[in-house]
Amino acid sequence: MTGRTVLAFNPTSDFSGAERILLTLARFLPEYGWGMAVAVPGPGALAERLAAYRIPVLSVAPHGPAGTRASFAIRSLVWGVRLARLASTVGADLIHANGHMASLSVGIACRLGGLPGLVHLHGCPSTRLGGLFWMVGASVVPQATFVAVSHHVAGRWFRKRRGGVWVVHNGIDLEEFPWRGSMSSADPLIVNVGQLTPRKAQHLLLDALSLLGLKGLRPRVAFAGGVVSSGIDTGSQSQRYFDRLRQRVKELCLESQVSFLGEVRDIPGLLRRAVVMAHTALEEPLGIALQEAMAVGVPVVAPRVGGIPELIQNGETGLLYDRGDAEGLAAALARVLLDEGLAARLSLAARRRMEERFDARAMAQRMAQIYDMVGAVSGPRPNGPVYNS
Repeated sequence: MTGRTVLAFNPTSDFSGAERILLTLARFLPEYGWGMAVAVPGPGALAERLAAYRIPVLSVAPHGPAGTRASFAIRSLVWGVRLARLASTVGADLIHANGHMASLSVGIACRLGGLPGLVHLHGCPSTRLGGLFWMVGASVVPQATFVAVSHHVAGRWFRKRRGGVWVVHNGIDLEEFPWRGSMSSADPLIVNVGQLTPRKAQHLLLDALSLLGLKGLRPRVAFAGGVVSSGIDTGSQSQRYFDRLRQRVKELCLESQVSFLGEVRDIPGLLRRAVVMAHTALEEPLGIALQEAMAVGVPVVAPRVGGIPELIQNGETGLLYDRGDAEGLAAALARVLLDEGLAARLSLAARRRMEERFDARAMAQRMAQIYDMVGAVSGPRPNGPVYNS
């Protein structure tokens, strides 16, 4: 590696939103003087993606199913010791925790290795375990610096904490997701991208699809995302939800319209075939899948939750509906499906917004600037929320 080195730690081997951003950072940081090596629990989709871009991948095994909460906590302690050794091996200048569940391990490694640490907050605590790891990890990381992916996330984590947080919105590689423009089709395809878990609420789209049928609209729907296999979302919970989704398809007689694609490697290719993206999450830090669709020019319909309103301007760059409202989702989808002029306007405005505010290089440059501050002994710390807008 050239320049300075950051060792990033991701506590799972799956590949989802937080991992997409980590991969993007690792690809673009060298342009701004920082190289990244990534430590993972073991082999998996994340390690494969990193290796494909020749990004150094290190293992902090043991690796295996999530198991009990206690076993995850114990492994986090072990990972912390091994991270300290890996940081020494790669000559790291600082350690980056990719998510609050990585903060305990990174905190231990920073203390053992005498290195500064940064915690990248991709979401909000959804379980007591997540909140516990946040409290313990945040106290363990010496002179910790915190970076949140949206104003919403920053507010949720820091509303009761003195001090500040940097806010760096996620960015997308716009060359990887080129604009294809709006499109119409006699056989329209709606896509939903995300892991199959209750918090992603894909059942809402099935209910909306049934409501569209009552209006004489019969679009196809493709779900791109698999069952969670590791981490704090246990595989058994995700598998049960997937089973319920398939049962719901049968109950609503939607077999001819719905397909479950599993994990899709070529997301840009899938988006180029889509007429609209339907997002259904009950909580969303910002919305990487939405950003990718907007970059390509796919009109997006999403719930008014979390950080999504920071990304989507309702009626201008996408359409918003109320959280958990299948009827509102169906109405918004119908607007896009029936109004080609609206779809074209949303497509162009969405791409422009991505170019102006959510480019991968801008994200990497801002993160590199924060790394520079974190690595400097006398570097400034925010005493209130600091945004990259």
